[in-house]
Amino acid sequence: MWPFPIEIRLIMLATGIKTPVGIKIAGPDLQVLAALAERAASAVRAIPGTISAYPERTYGGYDLDLDIDREAAARYGLTVGAVQDVIRTAIGGVNVTQTVATALEAVRLGASHYLSKPASIEQILSAFHTKGVPKDSLLNRPFRTPTLPELEHEHIERVMLECEGNVTRAAQVLGPHRRSLQRKLLKPLRKKPAAS
Repeated sequence: MWPFPIEIRLIMLATGIKTPVGIKIAGPDLQVLAALAERAASAVRAIPGTISAYPERTYGGYDLDLDIDREAAARYGLTVGAVQDVIRTAIGGVNVTQTVATALEAVRLGASHYLSKPASIEQILSAFHTKGVPKDSLLNRPFRTPTLPELEHEHIERVMLECEGNVTRAAQVLGPHRRSLQRKLLKPLRKKPAAS
């Protein structure tokens, strides 16, 4: 049996097992689990038609607990979340960009202008112009300080992205009740006009 790669990926995402047939054994003692996994693999090897059977060993990992000095962070104008973001980026990296598969998803994420695929060079270059204004003049736009609701909305959007759109998980990270967070997400954000 040779399943398609996408099928293997879906099976792995759904079960955590990288093969079409697998046995999961759970428990608190890694040594007992290793012995049970070896016994299960031996039993499966005895089944006619089995090509390979192997126990995937789980090893203990290392945890890094950091206690952030809130007072020291506050002296530099930093929040605990900002310090955690820097640590997370330094240790595990950060997503630099995100691809959007469909126009519907682009609109859902807040895009007001997007190119359909495939796009020609002319379409890509013209996307850098707004209403006939050259892209160089876009750089000279006046800077506008974001309002507190805009900053809050951006923070909520970032956490929602990290939680892959899961409102319950995002509410646990952010603190408010799930329903309060849902109301905030549904409420339209009014942007302050740029100062000229």
